[in-house]
Amino acid sequence: MSVEIPFTDKAERVIADAHKEAQKLGLERTATEHLLLAVLNCPDGNAISVLQSLRIDITELKQDALKAASQRESARTIDHLNIGLVDQCDELIRA
Repeated sequence: MSVEIPFTDKAERVIADAHKEAQKLGLERTATEHLLLAVLNCPDGNAISVLQSLRIDITELKQDALKAASQRESARTIDHLNIGLVDQCDELIRA
């Protein structure tokens, strides 16, 4: 069963970028770690400044996300974006 969720253009771009991050690693499924990487690489977002204000090391966060990125298995699909999502990522986006 697939559900179409109305996303803003920016949200669709971040989800598509997250899928590209997964593909770079040779993965078919997009996980929360890939979403995090896409958000951290979003030039018009404010995630970096928020995280830095919390004294989070962005480089270390990216490394941790990359390390964890391939540790997921089951996936769902957002049909209109044609992107496979791991369960946790699917739940996060639908929340």
